[in-house]
Amino acid sequence: MSYDVLVFDPTIAPRAPRDFETWYNAALEMDEVAFEALDEKLKVFFAHLSQEFPTAEQFNKRQAPRHGILGAFRRLLGIAPPASTLFETAKVTDYSFAPGLIMAHFDLRVAEFALNRVHSAAMFAQVGFFDTCKPVADICFEPS
Repeated sequence: MSYDVLVFDPTIAPRAPRDFETWYNAALEMDEVAFEALDEKLKVFFAHLSQEFPTAEQFNKRQAPRHGILGAFRRLLGIAPPASTLFETAKVTDYSFAPGLIMAHFDLRVAEFALNRVHSAAMFAQVGFFDTCKPVADICFEPS
């Protein structure tokens, strides 16, 4: 199971709760798009949040020095690489991109921490977000 948060461009999402719910349900059926197709604010949000909640690909690239020639050299010199903690691996996040929105699927073990970071990143990027585990009335259009 995952903890899902919808991040969206507040200029395209309806503000009335019922209309938002209809829009949200339709968004779940949208075809995914490439990251490059997102608007600038959503790209800023993703760049900000993925520093702490990386995709699997980003996480594996960060771990690369532990392996390969550099990793072997470090082991030869007796330099221990930092160990991956359960918390670090739990922060690996699956993201889905669609026109005007990003859906982030967090590991349940980091849900509360992730929501705090989503709020900060949304404020930074000036995008809205919706915690899908809460009622539709709890939509945040302008995080503050």
